[in-house]
Amino acid sequence: MIVLPLYYQIDRGESALAAGLLMAPQGVGAALAMPFAGKLTDRIGGGRVALAGMILVTLSTIPFASISATTSFGFLAPMLVLRGIGIGSAMMPAMAAAYATLTYADVPRATSALNVLQRVGGSLGTALLAVVLQHQIVTQLAGAGAGSGAGGAVLQRVPEDVRLRIAEPVATAFGNTFWWAVGMSAVAIIPTAILARSQRRERRAQVLAEAGSTAA
Repeated sequence: MIVLPLYYQIDRGESALAAGLLMAPQGVGAALAMPFAGKLTDRIGGGRVALAGMILVTLSTIPFASISATTSFGFLAPMLVLRGIGIGSAMMPAMAAAYATLTYADVPRATSALNVLQRVGGSLGTALLAVVLQHQIVTQLAGAGAGSGAGGAVLQRVPEDVRLRIAEPVATAFGNTFWWAVGMSAVAIIPTAILARSQRRERRAQVLAEAGSTAA
């Protein structure tokens, strides 16, 4: 959500409005997925739905790691739709699974705690990717002979002739940063897999308990 709009504006020369519109397919994908994710959560549990969503997020982020200065927006748009579907399938079911284990009295405190965790996690992730992107831009521009001091200026809008001259090394920097995003998404698969496994055990124990009470 921070790296791709910067790619659209800095490397491709798009306006802030155009960059926002180019990000819209991800929101469309999330909006399409959420109703179905809710139904599947009720049927099979939020853990399994969230796990599938995080796997899809990870896989659909990989193509962004190979972006160039001429990558077609028509190629990126369907990848964003898939990524939005993954996000919509991961976030809401995971939250539902968290709230499902709470008593009514615990909900207010849990809501505050989850909001804090989301804000802190989002801030840390944003800061990490921003630092990685800055470092990658400096490294790529130095390798291209543009000078290591140019990285800070590139994070702002630059004249069109300058943008065209440095577009390819800057695109490489964005692609390398997206590999970090892929890694972060892959790490998030681990807790969702644990959640899915624990919910499966709970359901199995519940079924056995109901079968035992019926037999008694």
